[in-house]
Amino acid sequence: MADAADARHDGGDSMRRAVFLDLDGTIIRWRADYTTAVDEIEFLPGVFEALRALHGAGLLLVVVTNKAAIGEGIVTYAAVYAMQQYIEAQILRAGALLSGYYVCPHARDGGCDCRKPRAGLIFEAAKQLDLDLRRSWLVGDHERDMLAAAEAGCHGLLIGSGETPIHRAPFRNLREAANFILGEITR
Repeated sequence: MADAADARHDGGDSMRRAVFLDLDGTIIRWRADYTTAVDEIEFLPGVFEALRALHGAGLLLVVVTNKAAIGEGIVTYAAVYAMQQYIEAQILRAGALLSGYYVCPHARDGGCDCRKPRAGLIFEAAKQLDLDLRRSWLVGDHERDMLAAAEAGCHGLLIGSGETPIHRAPFRNLREAANFILGEITR
């Protein structure tokens, strides 16, 4: 895992900006009983357009997701990998590209540094992809996503399309958050 100071280092224009994306409740529909197979995946409305716009603006798209279902024995690594491959293929078909897909496989009580609200996955991605976290965003549907963004030093955008009710979030969905980000990078 990258050291927090290294990941936050502002290397100027040589470092790239990214949009970190929670998966369940941000890109695909959140399920209380976990998504365990490809045929259960349902993309949220406007996701492909939002990802295409962000990618088209030169931002790297990076999924950072907790998959406690692996650590709890509900789903296998192979099933999660099959779902990842399907999600990446659908996003690519829609005209965008994921630059990274980072998964925390630990159970909720695992005490690891990679499970959000910790920022381990973000730091790992920042080191591997040469990202400037201070000029990057994390979009998610839960307070744990915002806590991970704060720990990493990137901008957190809470959406109300998953575990957080719409009336409690500044953005209703990924499309609204993407529009905000696009407005920020053109200022």
